[in-house]
Amino acid sequence: MNTAPRSEVDAADVNQSVPQIQFSSVTKMYGSVPAVRDLSLTVRRGEFLTILGPSGSGKTTTLMLLAGFEAPSSGDIMIAGHSVASVPSYRRDQGIVFQSYALFPHLTVARNLEFPLEMRGMAPDQRKVRVARMLERVHLGEFGGRMPSQLSGGQQQRVALARALIADPPFLLLDEPLGALDRNLREQMQIEMKSLHKEFGITTVCVTHDQEEAPTLSDRIVVMRAGRVEQIDTPEALYDRPSSCFVAKFLGEAN
Repeated sequence: MNTAPRSEVDAADVNQSVPQIQFSSVTKMYGSVPAVRDLSLTVRRGEFLTILGPSGSGKTTTLMLLAGFEAPSSGDIMIAGHSVASVPSYRRDQGIVFQSYALFPHLTVARNLEFPLEMRGMAPDQRKVRVARMLERVHLGEFGGRMPSQLSGGQQQRVALARALIADPPFLLLDEPLGALDRNLREQMQIEMKSLHKEFGITTVCVTHDQEEAPTLSDRIVVMRAGRVEQIDTPEALYDRPSSCFVAKFLGEAN
């Protein structure tokens, strides 16, 4: 019997018309300094949404609020129709990939993938089957017995993505996921991430400062500045019809 605690955020019983993720007038203060100001934003089911902006724009704080690592000073965050403003990160059913990968250095690749399944109470035989399938999917079928330190940066990133996806979370959070890779590896991983998103159909929120990376991956892009949203639109519309001089200049820096 599965004795793992049930997540307080379960999308299975929610009407499909409800946005997967919704920020309603969210503000986050650090002392007297606002990191995020009156943020209202919805993320559609199955969408790949990227939050883009320079350092200090509030994009990382927004992701940390969504992940449950920070609590809003005011406003509300809804996931699958349920308020999660006071729900801690470990009670949220989500996959997270950090720029640093955050793999367990003392566990093999296979055990890294097995860990979230074990925490959910899955039987050992089932865990091993799912891990083997996922390793094959990310082209690491022969690497299950290796330690993270024995892998290249691109391979470690694949392991981190596989671990985030293996328990079938309803949404995926990516914090500068390709920032530690060189240009060639970034381009390869962009293709891989786009393929995984299409295959799994998982709602994804990605944070990056890379103006070239965002259009490649995203259905829509949120451009932030000084804690506020400057524009939300498709990549094509952002480049063709920027809503402000800041957006035009910021996106133009990639060209």
